[in-house]
Amino acid sequence: MNFKNTVQISSLKHLMQFLPMAVCVLVLVPAALADEIPKDWQVYGNARFHYQICYPASLLKPQGEPDNGDGQSFFGDNGVELSVFGRNHVDGLTLADNAKMESTQLAGSSGKTTYQAVRKDWAVVSGNDGKDGVFYSKILDSGDHYVVFELKYTQKESAVYDKVIVQLSRCLKSDQKT
Repeated sequence: MNFKNTVQISSLKHLMQFLPMAVCVLVLVPAALADEIPKDWQVYGNARFHYQICYPASLLKPQGEPDNGDGQSFFGDNGVELSVFGRNHVDGLTLADNAKMESTQLAGSSGKTTYQAVRKDWAVVSGNDGKDGVFYSKILDSGDHYVVFELKYTQKESAVYDKVIVQLSRCLKSDQKT
């Protein structure tokens, strides 16, 4: 056996060691990505603030970006509204300050925040508007800006939209962290 044949056999053995891992990657990665975004959902990406979110296209219809390009609203039946947008860090407001601001705005004067969590780079608030409305908001700290989604829906829509929130939260991504 000459040197060339030895190198080829050695290379083949080396390749065979990694073949099972390569097959797993080729099979499992696309499956994992498919699990991440359901088939009937679409992805909205924002160029100005470098984020994306998926949304159920059968339930929510995009309304187009405003002139400043910070995000988009999506409307559904019965007054359901998803708003997603970027917000620059200003005036030294912290993530906790932004969560409080979201909570106050969404609850209004007669509503109530029933859940709030603030972590290192994200926050969540949820509650009701004191009438028939429910809200949920997630905020990502993306370095020099925040990325926010707000979902508002009626209590009678909770069975559907409580599940939607789980997926929205999973697929809200921001690729900028400075």
